[in-house]
Amino acid sequence: VQQKPIQIEDPDQVAYYAQLLADKLDDAKSLSFYRLVCARYNPDTLLQKASAIIKDGGAKKPGAVFVHWLKTLPR
Repeated sequence: VQQKPIQIEDPDQVAYYAQLLADKLDDAKSLSFYRLVCARYNPDTLLQKASAIIKDGGAKKPGAVFVHWLKTLPR
C-alpha cells in the first residue's frame, strides 16, 4: 500500500493513535517512536497493518515486523 505522508498536528490525537498502536503490537517501550510515526502517516493504515501482523500470529516480535514494513513506505 503506497501512501503519501500526512501531518497530524493535534498532539492528543497523535498520542491516542500511538497508544493504540503500542497496545496492539504489545510494544509499550516504543511509544515515543509510534508517536512520531502516527504524526507522519495515516493512523488508520498503521492500525490496519498492525492488526494484520498480529492476526498472522507468526511474528515473535510484531513491533520489529511493523518497523520493517514502515521502512518500505515513501518518506
